[in-house]
Amino acid sequence: SFNEGRVDVPVGLCTRLQLSTPVVKGGRFAGWYDGWVIDRKFPVDMAAFAFSVELLQKRPRANMAWSYDYQEESILASLGVAPEDIEFKAQNCTQ
Repeated sequence: SFNEGRVDVPVGLCTRLQLSTPVVKGGRFAGWYDGWVIDRKFPVDMAAFAFSVELLQKRPRANMAWSYDYQEESILASLGVAPEDIEFKAQNCTQ
């Protein structure tokens, strides 16, 4: 849920594919569509997600290490978020 995890929406005009979004099938997370997947657990752009203040308060040591490829990865990992925690917005990431 939003209180525990993160919200995902498509982000346009980023990466070589021009779109970064979770893939949703039957209302459930099925993977990623992104031009820079490499070995990232969360190949999403920073503009694609949010997390609640409540989650941040539960994990006061959460941080975001600077890295060109892994900024999103580091904050979401330090918050203990899993892809299954996604709350899809934008009509299941279709808009």
